[in-house]
Amino acid sequence: MKLVAGKPVCFVLFQFLVLIAVAFQMAGCASISQGTSQKISITSVPPGATVYLKNIAIATTPAVVPIPKKYSSIVLKFEKDGYYPAEAVLNRVDGGWPVAANVFWVLPVGFIVDYTYGGAFKLTPTEIKAELKEIPK
Repeated sequence: MKLVAGKPVCFVLFQFLVLIAVAFQMAGCASISQGTSQKISITSVPPGATVYLKNIAIATTPAVVPIPKKYSSIVLKFEKDGYYPAEAVLNRVDGGWPVAANVFWVLPVGFIVDYTYGGAFKLTPTEIKAELKEIPK
């Protein structure tokens, strides 16, 4: 029996194949390859509006903000003194090939993680421009 580094060749080959399989599985996981948040460019007319997500201030326009993809309903609210509030809706769509990789590898854990934490999704649009209307004086 041939030895490589003191181990049988078939054992070394098996270790190599396991390493390759794990690498492919990790690459297929959407939460790892695409992340659980997505950067969205946010502007407003006029600039300087406070942006809220789930009633929490997350930015002042203009900004590029990471938005968690786990929420099924994503509404950004824009507020500025002297202006009526405005809202913008982000749509959550299927993320594509990284999610499909879970099907190829038949990884139920990958599906659970990707859909629970948002890695399975993309947000659209990636740029939002809110127009706030001035309150008459």
